[in-house]
This record gives sequence, structure tokens and C-alpha cells, in this order.
Amino acid sequence: MTSTSRTSAARSLATWLCLGMAGLANATTTTLPVGGNLFYFDALTRSGGTPVLLSGGTSTLTFSKGPFYDPADGVTVDGFASFLAATETSVRPKDPATSVDQFSLTFHDGTSQQVPGAVNSQIASLTVDPSTGMVSSVNLSGAFSLEAPFTRGITRGGVATVSNLRFDLDNKRVIANLDGVVAANGTLPSKSFSLQDAALFTFGALSGPTVYPFESWLNRDECKAGNDSTCFNNRLQLEKAGYTVDSQTFEGRALNVPVLNGTQGWGPTTGYYVNGELKLSGLALTPVAQGFLADSLGLLTVGAGALKGAAPDMGSVTLQTHYLFGAVPEPETCALMGLGLCLMAGAARRQQRRAA
Repeated sequence: MTSTSRTSAARSLATWLCLGMAGLANATTTTLPVGGNLFYFDALTRSGGTPVLLSGGTSTLTFSKGPFYDPADGVTVDGFASFLAATETSVRPKDPATSVDQFSLTFHDGTSQQVPGAVNSQIASLTVDPSTGMVSSVNLSGAFSLEAPFTRGITRGGVATVSNLRFDLDNKRVIANLDGVVAANGTLPSKSFSLQDAALFTFGALSGPTVYPFESWLNRDECKAGNDSTCFNNRLQLEKAGYTVDSQTFEGRALNVPVLNGTQGWGPTTGYYVNGELKLSGLALTPVAQGFLADSLGLLTVGAGALKGAAPDMGSVTLQTHYLFGAVPEPETCALMGLGLCLMAGAARRQQRRAA
């Protein structure tokens, strides 16, 4: 087979892979990693859409300094900042994908204290339901730890590590893996704690676009009505959905299925650099996570009281996502993925026949 023939076959298989992924997604959600494409294809009307690549994203968890925080008057600090200051707990990144910002508290007597202010992480993937176009979860890479020293009457000392953070947008909660070790003290031995897939936070409000930015879900109702020509303006539809579109464009490719000859292929289109911003406010520490932190950091009466007071006011999260609207994966990559999905589908059908 010539190189041209292989490419043509790969493109054809790539097209059917994308159709199969859309059909499979009708029954389940899809976890889309950074670098992955997603788009909708309507099998009934045989109309395609523009692929959208998730090119990256960042998360910023900002700890609360309290509603009355004044940079010139650190005494007014409450929220989670007060707990960090009272227990002298530090927050440290555990890998290159995570970083920690500090802010300074200044007290009436002129002294100051550095306290962790925010944790920055990278977005690893999104969980999307292509049958509705909704993003149900934002999943992070990276990890960070809270480290408390021994302080008489406040804490025994210990380390609590938070990893595998997932923002469950449907249920307004933040899930994580929690691992901790409290330090040995006198006759008390060191002890380990571990909670997997635990509810770390709940949050009160969510703002920003939660529909994946492919045009079939941004304009489908308007286009079906047939009386609004703006439904075909992708840039306008993206902005109406809450996304920002960069002024710079690139040449992309959209799925094109001509009705006359029934062939499949990719047609040229204008590509956009698209950005989304989700804000989660009103973070509150769950009772399970509060107990985990108290155990792992070895909090005594004063430290436990400070954590209890901070638990309802932990801070907020900003999730920045970046997309290439009009990006298409390499045909050979799609072909290999398609072959794997076809084998899995065939095995599932054989299993169903045996069961019947």
C-alpha cells in the first residue's frame, strides 16, 4: 500500500473513530486529557462539527484571609489564613506542576509573618458528557502538603498531603486523595492516615462557562429554528457562552460529510484560540477533611479550635482552561485509537451474545 493510500485509509478510519466516540459518549462521560480533541457529530442529520483541542489550563486555590482583611491591619485576618498563622503551618508543593504563593501579615506592633496565600496547579483533564456538552469535572495534576511544626499547646506536628484533586461541578464538591503522618511525641508514636477519593471541600457558587466549547452545542437550538443567521458565527457563539476568543486565528479543519456522494473528509475552517474561566467560591472544609487534618497535623485544643473556626471560610478556586477551536488530531493517531475502540466494542458485543 502506498503512503498516500495509507493516509487516505487512516483519514477514513479517523473519521469513523470520531463518529464512534460521539455515539459512545451518548451513554457515558468522556475523560478528555490535555492534548485531546472532542467534537459532536449528529448521526441523524449526518452533520459534523469543528474539533476542539484542550490545550492546557491552570488552577489557583486562594486561601481566605477573611471578609474584613486589610493589608495594613493583620489582626483582622480570619478565614484559613488565621489557622495557618496560629499553627505556623506551611504549604509546600510536592512536584513541578505545583507552586505556592505567599502573602504577608502585618500586625499592630509592626511585626510581620509570611503565610501561604495560594496553591497553583496544572489541569490534567476534563470529564465531559458529549451528549449534553456539559463539563462535569475538572481534574488536576500535582500535589501539595500542609506541614505543621511542634508548638506547645497547639500542635504535635505532622504532615498532610493533598493529591489527585478533582472539582465535581455537578455536586459542588472537591474530591482528593488525603495522606497524612502525625509526628511522634513523648510516649505517643507516629501514626499514618489515608483517605482516598475523599470530599475535601464543598463550594457555594460556580460562575463561568461549563459547556464544552464546540459549536454544535453553542448554537444548535438557534440553528434548528432557522431564523437566526448568527448561529453560524462561531466566534460570537463562543463569546455568548462565556468564553473569550483571542484576536489571533489559525487555519483549522472541520469534519465535512457531503450528502451527495456520502464520502467523509476534513474541510478547512478558521481556528480560534479560546479561553474559559470558572470560579468556585465559598469553599468550606468538610467534616471528614477537618478530622483528617486534625489527626495528621496533631492539632491540640488551640489548633483544633483555629481549624474549626476556619473550616466554613477556606477561600476560592479559579480554573483557567485553554482550547484550540479547529484543531484535528493526526490521522494515524486517530486510526490506532479507533482500532483499539473497535476491538473493545467487538469484545463487548461477543460478551452480550454469550450472556443472551
